[in-house]
Amino acid sequence: ELWRREGETGDYKLLTTTTGTSITNTTTTPGVTYYYKVKALCAKSSNGDSAFSNMVYKACDLPQPKASISNAASSGKPVITWNKIEGASKYELYRREGETGEYKLLTTTTGTSITNTTTTPGVTYYYKVKAICAKSSNGNSAYSNVVYRACDLPQPKASVSNAAASGKPVITWNKIE
Repeated sequence: ELWRREGETGDYKLLTTTTGTSITNTTTTPGVTYYYKVKALCAKSSNGDSAFSNMVYKACDLPQPKASISNAASSGKPVITWNKIEGASKYELYRREGETGEYKLLTTTTGTSITNTTTTPGVTYYYKVKAICAKSSNGNSAYSNVVYRACDLPQPKASVSNAAASGKPVITWNKIE
């Protein structure tokens, strides 16, 4: 038998009975701490049932976000997107420059997409996202998968006109720094 209670106080309630040795508790709320204990039942008689196990506890975490990345064609800047996580109040986006180094908090948002405007063309940036639990920081998600991308140069803007004297097309575009 697996017994559970919500929070530090209160009564334990029978959650389930199983012949296995592990259970994934799917009836939880992110940010809430659950307390568990297990009892072995004797096959011959309830007189032979075990005492309860030691008590263990764990807060339910938000699911891990799944991130993806692309570049905005017009600006060349990286666009990081991730799935919406039910129960998250906001998301933290972390970034590092290059393959090694420390991730630093870039921004916090309630949305599921960010265009990183503070990048340099040709530099590769690495990103990961964490969902922040609305109920408690004990329920924050694990970091998402790491996504990375080099910042591109912005897209040139071209125009065309005809040369007055010859009538031939003249193509012009803006200079990209």
